[in-house]
Amino acid sequence: MTNSRRIVLALFIVLPTWPASGAEPSLVSIFPMGITRGESVEIQLSGTGLQEPQRVLFSRATIQLESRPEGRIAFRVERDTPQGEGDLWVLTPTGLSNPRRFVVNDLPMVVERAKEDPAGSAPVVKPPVIIAGTIDTPTDQDDYSVELDRDQQISIAFRSVSLEGSVLPALTVFAPDGQEWMHDRGGEAEPTLDLVAPTRGIYRIRVQDRAFRRDAASLYQLVIQATPRLVAAFPQLLTKGKRQRVELLGYRIPGGEPAGEGFAAGLMRLPVNIDAPTSGERDGAGLTRSHSVMLERFGYQHPGTSGSIKFELIDGTIVSEISTRHDSAHTAQHVPLGASIAGRFLQAAEIDWYRFPAKKGEPIWVEAVGERAGLAMDLDVAIYDLQGKLLTVFADTPHPKGSPKSFPLDTLDPMGTWKAPADGEYNLVIRDLYGPSASGPERAYRLTIEQTQEAVRVVAMHLSETVPRGLSLVPGGHAPLQLLAIRRGGHEAPITIRPLILIEGLTAKPATILANQLSASLVLDAAAMAPTVAGPIELVAETEVEGQLHSFSVLGATLGQDGKPPVVRLSDGITAAILAPRNPKSSDASP
Repeated sequence: MTNSRRIVLALFIVLPTWPASGAEPSLVSIFPMGITRGESVEIQLSGTGLQEPQRVLFSRATIQLESRPEGRIAFRVERDTPQGEGDLWVLTPTGLSNPRRFVVNDLPMVVERAKEDPAGSAPVVKPPVIIAGTIDTPTDQDDYSVELDRDQQISIAFRSVSLEGSVLPALTVFAPDGQEWMHDRGGEAEPTLDLVAPTRGIYRIRVQDRAFRRDAASLYQLVIQATPRLVAAFPQLLTKGKRQRVELLGYRIPGGEPAGEGFAAGLMRLPVNIDAPTSGERDGAGLTRSHSVMLERFGYQHPGTSGSIKFELIDGTIVSEISTRHDSAHTAQHVPLGASIAGRFLQAAEIDWYRFPAKKGEPIWVEAVGERAGLAMDLDVAIYDLQGKLLTVFADTPHPKGSPKSFPLDTLDPMGTWKAPADGEYNLVIRDLYGPSASGPERAYRLTIEQTQEAVRVVAMHLSETVPRGLSLVPGGHAPLQLLAIRRGGHEAPITIRPLILIEGLTAKPATILANQLSASLVLDAAAMAPTVAGPIELVAETEVEGQLHSFSVLGATLGQDGKPPVVRLSDGITAAILAPRNPKSSDASP
């Protein structure tokens, strides 16, 4: 039984509850998107209501806010601040903003400010370095130069979307003679180029937005370094709480050996033991869209290497895809019912066949994970009998009926329930519709074939339908939370939600979503003499699943981008603020 199938989604929508003193600020972007440990950097905040920032709250560490002349601001972090990324909120006199992704790095950073260099120029940078850049016009081209020795190896890693930027890049490298030498494949949101310089000289790196667009989030990071870099791991699934053997794949990995035939030149493999945690990270180990809420993941960084791997955590048995051919019904890999299969598409247009047992009329849950793991992947699954007759097809999964549209669950990942027409064995085939143009060790999928099980997950979200905002109250005010439940796998038990940790001056009574019901309400109350304070709050949910009582943390969520349908993601915790009252006659946080 996998973790994904024990999930019933209970969605908490926070009704718009602006403080009486004015609307909370809305944060669209932060530039640069990160900071180097032990440094300070001037910051540009884009959005509304951000003119008087008082404090910033970062989910992973303390970030100090500094005032600069002419209304400018800067962030500072201490040298001993841990590396990593999380969510950052901005507190102003009118309220708390929505969160945006932010990262604390250990590499020196070069910040591109105004485009003052003449056209065609390319500032020289020295690896290792992080370039914080912007796309200023739809046709903007950012060029950077780096001097390399012959046979010197470097990686050029691009980031934007995973830090809530909007740049879809086209990366090009020009050789010292000015000829185009290398470019990305064009299908990745955040490509990485690994190169070996054929000759000594100045190489030029060009960044463009391949969609030729520009908005307030047209920001990016370009990381250039020669250190060892992780690319993928196999299997990419781990059983909770167990030590497991995993093969890391990457470039220049100390102690590694060549990955071998079928892999890119220079790619290395290194077997390691990893102790899996008992639960996933609350933000899904990075930017995690709402349709991935049922997955549990954690981030892994190997000592002495750059890059990180996101492992999915499950409760049940893992079966790794075999290395020998299983691309037809006759060569299908035999797998037990109830296992989760760790597979990958190493070759272009690859298809994988599996054979599993089933009993007549028994509900079988079939689920594949690709897009929800953050990949540009469109999986397609079909089941055949042993005579080759097509029995069913699973394709894109629509948003479930009855689930709130403000928390989108539609995905390209296929999933659903199927019943076998007779006792026996059946063949399942899985393919990636993007497969003809995309393959490699990072193109990994999870396939689950198991008996249908009840499932549970709870999310808390403060959400305006069109504008991202934070959760703020004034002393004596209240914020009603509308609770909506989506039940799956036949789950009917009541779900009780209670506060575990609240900021000073804030109280809340437990709320229950009754059996067979989809909604309830929970109210956050700020005391009349509550202090001015902001910080994390924690809620816990409790319900019966398959006859056993389960207690688990409530996840946070936020509106990631404006628009319809909304782009919603998990947040790195839930944060609330009680403001200093501006209007003593008003005590209600409601509009």
